[in-house]
Amino acid sequence: MTHLKKLIKTTSESKWRNKASATNMVNQMHRIDEALGDRPVDQRYIDDAVAFISQTWPNPGTARRVGSALKSLVRCGQRYDMLKERLRVELPPANDRERQHLTQEQLDFLTEKFSHSLVFRLLRVTGLRGAGEELRRLRWCDYRDGLLTIASKKGAGTVLRQVPVGEETAALLESRRQSDERPLVTELEIREFHSQWAEVRQVYPHLVPYQIRHSYANHLVKNGVPLHVVKQVMGHSSITTTQRYLHVDQSDLTRIEELL
Repeated sequence: MTHLKKLIKTTSESKWRNKASATNMVNQMHRIDEALGDRPVDQRYIDDAVAFISQTWPNPGTARRVGSALKSLVRCGQRYDMLKERLRVELPPANDRERQHLTQEQLDFLTEKFSHSLVFRLLRVTGLRGAGEELRRLRWCDYRDGLLTIASKKGAGTVLRQVPVGEETAALLESRRQSDERPLVTELEIREFHSQWAEVRQVYPHLVPYQIRHSYANHLVKNGVPLHVVKQVMGHSSITTTQRYLHVDQSDLTRIEELL
C-alpha cells in the first residue's frame, strides 16, 4: 500500500511542480507524515490527518488551505492508481465563529512561564501568526525605530505590514541588536518555545500559540483602536476577517447601561 511520503514525492514532481506554494505545501504534508507515523494511506489515515490539521492549524483559513493540499495529494495518488478511488478527504466546514482569545488567567500563566522568551514577547506585542514562518523570516533589518516590518506570504506574492513593538520590547531588541541579515530570533529560541509550549498543554490541553495573535487583536479592538488600523497591523486582506474579533461580553452591556 502507498505511504504519504511517496504521495508527497509524486505530487511535488507532477501536480505541484510549477506552483509557487509547492514548498509550503510539501512542508505541511511532511509535518502530517511525521505526526501520524509510517502508515499506509487509507480512509482512517486520511480522517486522522484531517483531525491533525484542525488541531495544528487553528486558524480556519489556514486549516482549509492545508486540508485542500491534502485533498490535492489524494487526488493525485488516485490519478496515478496509487490510491483507491473511494478514498475521500472530508474537510470540516469553514469556521466563521468569533476568534478564541486567551482568558486573563491563561495570559497571566503564559506571561509568567515565558517571562524570558523573546519569541513569546514578539507574539504578544505584534500579533505574529504563531511561532512559525513569519517569525523565522524576521531579520534585524526588519526592525527600525520601534517598528517591526513583518512579511506574509499571500499566494505567489508577499505582503508587508509594520507593527509598533512598544517601548519595553524596543529597549530589549536594541540591547540584542546584531547585523542586519541575522535572524531576529534564533532557531534554538523557537525550538525552546515549542518545547515549553508542550508543558503548557499539560495545563491547558487545547491552547495553541495562534491564540496569542487572537488576544492581541482583541486587546486592540477593546481599547478603541479603529478597525481599519487593526486590519492593517494584523495583515488581514478583508475587514470582514477583522470584524470577527468584535466580541460582545457582559462588560460591554454594562457600559451601555451606564450610558442610559
